[in-house]
Amino acid sequence: MLLTRRMNTDPLAMLSRDMDRLFESMFSSTSRPPAADTHARWFSAPLNLWEDDHNLYVESEVPGVKMDDIEILASGDELTIKGRREVEIPEDAKVLRRERGMGTFERKTSLPIEIEVDKVQATLKDGVLTVTLPKTEARRPRKIEVKALEGK
Repeated sequence: MLLTRRMNTDPLAMLSRDMDRLFESMFSSTSRPPAADTHARWFSAPLNLWEDDHNLYVESEVPGVKMDDIEILASGDELTIKGRREVEIPEDAKVLRRERGMGTFERKTSLPIEIEVDKVQATLKDGVLTVTLPKTEARRPRKIEVKALEGK
């Protein structure tokens, strides 16, 4: 059975992805080129961002990262997720292939609106980190009551 992976073939989306990768590799303090004798890929945490009426949500894949190794920093309109993943290989083992990413990572994302920093919550389940970011009161939609005017 042949499996294919669907990718967004929109040229602008592809360019955006490539530029993101380029800037991450050039300017990230944790990016290092893979060792010459391995096929290592350094670990990053891909994420999704969406909203409902009351919250923004960030969901990030962090498989193999322990809860104690994750740090989340939130400001009014920015979220930073930092972490570290170690892949333990016994010292006396001869590594034949190393493809699982390891090391430290940092993801910063700009938020489209300000959030209530004191009410941010995060959960980690099955390698997926979910951060709930409550919108400020001013940004939440309000239902406006319509009143009938009596004619004279």
